Amino acid sequence: MADKPSIEETLRAHHEQIVRVQAECMATQILLTGLLMQVQQLEVGPSVLKSAFDYASDVAVAQASQGDKATNCEALVVGMLDHWRNLFKA
Repeated sequence: MADKPSIEETLRAHHEQIVRVQAECMATQILLTGLLMQVQQLEVGPSVLKSAFDYASDVAVAQASQGDKATNCEALVVGMLDHWRNLFKA
């Protein structure tokens, strides 16, 4: 029988995956914030942002509405979209 990884090794590997995902999310948030700031400065920016946030909210709410109950992740997505919408006054 093959050796099973120790709990410490398993936790370390899991932690490394979480850190990698967090770094990817942070990079995406920084990029999106920069893009949203640039769009906001355009003459049509406010209407573009409103449309983008409306679409994203519709998708997030539809996803959270499937099944018996929304997951914590889906609830966080809806909350984050509301936060960003308020931040950009869209």
